[in-house]
Amino acid sequence: QQMKSIRRYDKYNVKITPVKSYTVGDTVQYVQNQEISRIEVPSLAEKRPSVLPGDIIYAWVPYSDCEYEGLVYRVEQDHVLLNFVADFHSRFPANQSFNIRFAFNRLPVRLMHRAIDKTDTDLIWPTNLNISPLKQIPSISFFDKQISENPEQVRFIARVLHSPKLPNIPHILSGPFGTGKTRTVVETLRQVLKMYPNSKILVCAPSNSASDKIAELLSSSLNPSQML
Repeated sequence: QQMKSIRRYDKYNVKITPVKSYTVGDTVQYVQNQEISRIEVPSLAEKRPSVLPGDIIYAWVPYSDCEYEGLVYRVEQDHVLLNFVADFHSRFPANQSFNIRFAFNRLPVRLMHRAIDKTDTDLIWPTNLNISPLKQIPSISFFDKQISENPEQVRFIARVLHSPKLPNIPHILSGPFGTGKTRTVVETLRQVLKMYPNSKILVCAPSNSASDKIAELLSSSLNPSQML
């Protein structure tokens, strides 16, 4: 399905523009030792589906049979930065238009499946635990006082801390954007370390920015050596 969905971004008669710099947050990054191009893809902001770095893009001059393969280098709000062969732009006039075809890179998904295949699923999804519901919320001194005002977040943290088989059962925290999932995870980490000071915790996130945010929130109570 992903292979089909990503084709919605296909474009015809578009310009592929070489770039010398691009912006990441408030920082300007200058392109060195490679050729990076930019195309406009207005519907990218919806992220349905997501275009990710490493995805493949094919470009060809209209009515020609020769395709050029490029890789997504970076995804911006309404543009995609691409890597093509080093002399790509020197092969065409400056005003040349191209047709663009998006292709889904299956490697990240294959790596995810490989990780699952090699994981002890009994550890992640254990059976026959016979854990009773948490009937009474124990008293917890929260680092983040705003957490104490949200009953659902309090219950999640209490369940993690007072699980009879911690850390051998999974806990799933879900919710829409902006509902405090990251803050709840960070508070849970702090509480686990407070209750079990010798714990070693591996924190994973889907992006560098998400990892940075967690590290930033933890830095108020942990020093750098404790976070590595």
